[in-house]
Order: sequence, then structure tokens, then C-alpha cells
Amino acid sequence: EHNSELGKAGFKGPKPNLDQEYDLASTFCHMLGFDDPKMFDMMRMYMVIHSDHEGGAASSHAVRLVGSTLSDPYLAFASGMNACAGPLHGLVIQESFKWIKKVSEQVDGGTNATKESLEAYVRRTLEAGHIIPGFGHALMKGTDPRYECLYKFCETNFPEDPYFRLLSKLGEVVPHVMKMQGKVRNPWPNVDAIIGVVFNHFGLNEVFPCHSRCN
Repeated sequence: EHNSELGKAGFKGPKPNLDQEYDLASTFCHMLGFDDPKMFDMMRMYMVIHSDHEGGAASSHAVRLVGSTLSDPYLAFASGMNACAGPLHGLVIQESFKWIKKVSEQVDGGTNATKESLEAYVRRTLEAGHIIPGFGHALMKGTDPRYECLYKFCETNFPEDPYFRLLSKLGEVVPHVMKMQGKVRNPWPNVDAIIGVVFNHFGLNEVFPCHSRCN
């Protein structure tokens, strides 16, 4: 379970023996201040399904670009992390979850919302010119398989989580409304739509340091 003191200050216990006690994913969770075996399983999956970001993503491209100048490797890595902190890249995890929380607050108590009320809310959102983070993908033509992996993980481990239940409904409603509008080639949910729900369930509420738009 999450230990808030560890989460604030980093890993406080005995340094784990990486060869015997923990793998990369569980060690990373410990460094964040978490000691839940289910979170270890989730983090292993999370790392695997994101390992395909070779050079096309903004962050990996930034690392390659800065590295090509023969800059210090740490500075090249820092450039990738800075790209990840943008709301159109890594920070979209928080942006997506913020939107789901907003829906939960504004539409019939979230999990009690009907598909009709959610559909009306989504339609108003799009008609107002706002985007719905976590839906659509520049390359994929269907539902993100990474989303499907995490969806199955939620179904198995915490199907009654209120935000997961709400996302389940939104996963049907949002693509339907987007297709009716006919402006989006791929209206299906991507991995960013769900990973914030997963992180929140385990108590990891902030992926990147918040700036003004996260408040």
C-alpha cells in the first residue's frame, strides 16, 4: 500500500538487492513509495506496453536530437523528460484523468450517469470546441491495444473502482458521438484515457510536477 512519507521523500527502507529481491518495475514502485504487489504487476505491464516508443514520440525524438549534438547523455535525457511534461504528450495522462473527474462531478454523480446524459455532455463539450483527451490516435485505426491491456487489468483487479466504471461508459459513448460528428478519423480510446485511472487507484496522483493548468 502507498506510504505518503515514502511518496514524498523517496525510498526510505534498506536498499533492495536488485539481483534477488525486486525487478525494475517493483524497484521503481518502491522508489515512488509504493509496496503493493498488484501495482508491481501493473508497472511491469506499463513499462512493456510503452517500450515501443523508439523514435516517433516527441520525447524520444527530443533525446535523439539533443544526443546528436554530442551533448551530455543526461542533458539529452532531460530534454526528453521536458517533452513528456507537455499536455500534448506525457502530461496528457493527467489531463485525461482531470477530464474524467470533471465528468464525474458534473454528470449525475459519475458512475450513476446514464449513457444518454454522458452522450449529451460529450456532445456539448465537442460543440464548444474542446478536445476530449485520451481519445483518438494519429496512427492507429482502432482501439489502442495498450488501452485494452490495462482495461483487462482493471476488470480483473478493481472492477468497482468508480472512475473505471465511468470510463467504461465513456469508452462507448465518446467514440459514438465523435463518429456522428464525422470530424475524427479515429475516435477510439488510447492508452492515455485509462492510465490515469489506474495510477489514481493505487494512489499515484501526480505523474509530472503540476503547473498552472493542472490546478
